[in-house]
Amino acid sequence: MKHGSFTRKLILSYLVLAVIPLLVLLVIVVVNTTKSTEKSSQAKLDSAAALAEAQFNSLKDTMEFISLDVICRDGFIQMAKGLTYKNNTSYEENKYYQGLTASICTYSNVMSNYNLAYFNQEGHFITNEKYNNKYSFQFRLGQEQIDRLEWKEEADHNSGATILLPVSGDAVPEFGMEALTLVRAVRDPGKVVGYLAVQIRLEDLNYIFGIDELSDSEIMVQSGNRVIYATEGFPKQKYLQEGMRELKKDYLVASVLNPGSKITVTLASPMSLVYEIVIGTIFTFLLEGILLLALTVGGILVFSRQLSMPLVALKKEMQSTTLENLKSVTSRKPFERYEETRYLYEEFVRMRNRLDTMIQNEITLKTLHVRELLHSLQGQINPHFLYNTLNIIGIMGSENGDDRVYDACLKLSGLLRYFISDRNSTTATVREEMENTRIYLELMKLRFEDRITYELGCEEKVLEQPVLRLVMQPFVENIFEHAFDTGHVSIDVRIRGYEETGRWVISIEDNGAGMDPEVLSSLQEELRLAWDNTLEDGSGVRDGIGVGNTILRLKLFYNGDFDYIIENKPSGGFRVVLSAVMKECDEENERDQGTDY
Repeated sequence: MKHGSFTRKLILSYLVLAVIPLLVLLVIVVVNTTKSTEKSSQAKLDSAAALAEAQFNSLKDTMEFISLDVICRDGFIQMAKGLTYKNNTSYEENKYYQGLTASICTYSNVMSNYNLAYFNQEGHFITNEKYNNKYSFQFRLGQEQIDRLEWKEEADHNSGATILLPVSGDAVPEFGMEALTLVRAVRDPGKVVGYLAVQIRLEDLNYIFGIDELSDSEIMVQSGNRVIYATEGFPKQKYLQEGMRELKKDYLVASVLNPGSKITVTLASPMSLVYEIVIGTIFTFLLEGILLLALTVGGILVFSRQLSMPLVALKKEMQSTTLENLKSVTSRKPFERYEETRYLYEEFVRMRNRLDTMIQNEITLKTLHVRELLHSLQGQINPHFLYNTLNIIGIMGSENGDDRVYDACLKLSGLLRYFISDRNSTTATVREEMENTRIYLELMKLRFEDRITYELGCEEKVLEQPVLRLVMQPFVENIFEHAFDTGHVSIDVRIRGYEETGRWVISIEDNGAGMDPEVLSSLQEELRLAWDNTLEDGSGVRDGIGVGNTILRLKLFYNGDFDYIIENKPSGGFRVVLSAVMKECDEENERDQGTDY
């Protein structure tokens, strides 16, 4: 639709009236959806937090029960105490060690999800993992392993109470796995004789919490002020540094505290999830609104098309108008529906007739002008020579025994014959041009003898192509003006004709000194200006049959569809390449092989 059209104005008016109520409804939907989504998401989060708190406290109670059960077993304290005696024999030490091992390894079968470890200050170490088959009473933990346990000092002074440690991989020596750990000191009255740790692996802890089911939420567990467990995505730093109030600005938060265990479970769900739900609702609403608008706009387009159909038909008529159909008359039926469009069509037809008359006049004038330019240029290169006189001179030379004079006169006579032959025709074939060039080179060879060699070759299908007369000789003559210098006492001239992508190409090149760069640049600029001036007022035409005049003749002959290259070769020497569109030739003159001269 064009700017200012009837259809465009009609649709814009409708859209203004329809979009305003739609935007108001959209705001209402956004507000209500946001509130309801936030409320339902918060309720789900509160329920999940309560469930997680109950599960974690149940887990903690189980770990405390296991710890207490092991310590309360018959003889466990005595064996732990006995293992610390410094005057034990190997037998006694092993007996105590095996007794403790039996108590701890009971849980290898009973509670397989839990790992138990016992060790003392002397470095003895026992675990229920694989029935403690990796360790013996002779094994000792390194003192540095024991000393770097940060919780040990707290355990030594809390009267045997349990300590819940944050999930880590170094809470207990030798384990090295991410796990939740509950530890306590094993005490003989007034003395700590060892330490008992109960662990549950992180993956088991995640399974208990149902982390996969809480994919939209993140969880954190605290024991007092100590963070025991937190999923990777929980904004722990933001919570610890800025507090719950700031956290609730970006997250839905549910927190449950167990007063007895002082365990706090906090769940956080990004507000972005709420916004995603709201955006989905908005998208659905907008999609329905857009569909409704599209249906109504489609109806408007159908209605307005009936009103604008004659104008569209007139537009197509204008777009399809070319030079070939300016005078053709189309059906008037599409424009008869409305009087205004009928008047427009009739005026358009009259304008086409006027344009046709003006264009035909201009074409005629241009054709006459170009024809006059072509005749003027051709007339400049057709001087009259009496080649019969040269024949007489040649015969006289032969009679006096000077065959070189006879040969030179004979060749020059051939050049002049071609020069003035068929004055009524401005064209020749590439074959005739090649033959004329060969004669000219032979004539030059009489003068320069062994200082010049040449080679002419042309594909057969190019030989019959029509060209203007004397288009190759000026470029060959130009070779002898610049090719020789002190460094180039002999030259090789190569002329080739071939077909390339539907165009004939003639290449003329030598291996001489080449043209002076400044002279070459000046020649190229003169050729460009001469062609521009010729197109404007014919002032580019010059006297003579030199390179510039030949280029102008070829461009006029091919209506500008003629290409040329005049350059010095990078490897040395000068090159001219002429090219124009191939024209159809008689089939009898076409051959596959090339012809060499």
